[in-house]
Amino acid sequence: MQFSWTGHRPLFFLGVSLLIFFLVLYEIFKTSKTSNVNHAQISLKSLNTTEVSLSPDSVRIFIGIFTTHVRFGQRFCIRETYREMKKFLDPRDTVTIKFILGKNEEVGMDRLISWENREWGDIVLQYQLENVNDGKTFNYLKHLYDTEKGTYDYAMKSDDDTFLNIPALLNVLRPLSQREGTYVGRIYKDGHPGDGFYMLGAGYTLSWDYVAYIGQSENLKRIGPEDALVGMWVRQSGINTTNEIDLDSLVIDHPASGHGWAAEFAESTVMVHQEKSMEFWAQTVEFFFSKVYS
Repeated sequence: MQFSWTGHRPLFFLGVSLLIFFLVLYEIFKTSKTSNVNHAQISLKSLNTTEVSLSPDSVRIFIGIFTTHVRFGQRFCIRETYREMKKFLDPRDTVTIKFILGKNEEVGMDRLISWENREWGDIVLQYQLENVNDGKTFNYLKHLYDTEKGTYDYAMKSDDDTFLNIPALLNVLRPLSQREGTYVGRIYKDGHPGDGFYMLGAGYTLSWDYVAYIGQSENLKRIGPEDALVGMWVRQSGINTTNEIDLDSLVIDHPASGHGWAAEFAESTVMVHQEKSMEFWAQTVEFFFSKVYS
């Protein structure tokens, strides 16, 4: 990369500032590469952010974050956020976090993604074209079932515009004495297909028995609003929904988003959706890391 310098003093100071900025970024990348952190898997340390009492049981969960190719900056922020969050979580637990992507037809885009994945090793690239409601969720859960049998108790689907308060989520799951039949999220109900309610696609958690059912079922409807379809699959499975948990107001939209579930942050908040800008993400991070994880 080549920089052009001129004799104008304001531009000189701007250039110096940019040089310092890139040097700081370089140090961040260098530190992350040489640290002992596994970017694909985070061991957690407990933190009481909800009123749910802890039990000695560990929690094993795979979190798949749906993203798109161009969201390089958002993925970087997510990685750094959860890398810092790990300091406050329970080492008994296993949390694996990966980004879920389909293929892209734009020239060179898949190559950029392959370079990113070479660096971080936390991207699952699906064989079909990138989509939201054309089978991505089914393929994600089937791939998880095929490759991770017996490894996890739960699988979560989330989006890259959702901030996860992982300790609070684990505190919801930890006390469940029977982990089968678990379906956790914020209930959403409208005219989409599905027998009864379903959990909002911003973030929902399924116990492994549901993952196994979906992964072995070839005839499930796959095209349509993905969160509504998951609700339908849960009903069709015949599994007793022992732990259908509505997180209700613990799942919010960002306070400044203008969306219907917009609310102020709280220490017990499990998810913040509609993180559509870097400013929103920074505000959310500042709240949790100054008031909850401090």
